Amino acid sequence: MMDRFLLAHGAGQSGGKLLDDCLNQLGDIPPEANFGFLYLSEQLAATAEPLINRLKEATGITAWVGTNGLGIIGGAKEQDRDRFI
Repeated sequence: MMDRFLLAHGAGQSGGKLLDDCLNQLGDIPPEANFGFLYLSEQLAATAEPLINRLKEATGITAWVGTNGLGIIGGAKEQDRDRFI
């Protein structure tokens, strides 16, 4: 059983670069991790499927849920109508 929740966020770049940045922030994924959340700004909504496919491949986690929205808060910073993952 995992005793912690991994979190990563990024803003202001293309979807692929944001995902790379987030994966670097996450570091090594514990083998018991089996579920992920993905929240995207509306500008990245059209790229959700390829981003999720990359997340599955990079992390080994196959179960992902999430949504997209106008403004997303990650960490201590709010991004409104900007590329945010």
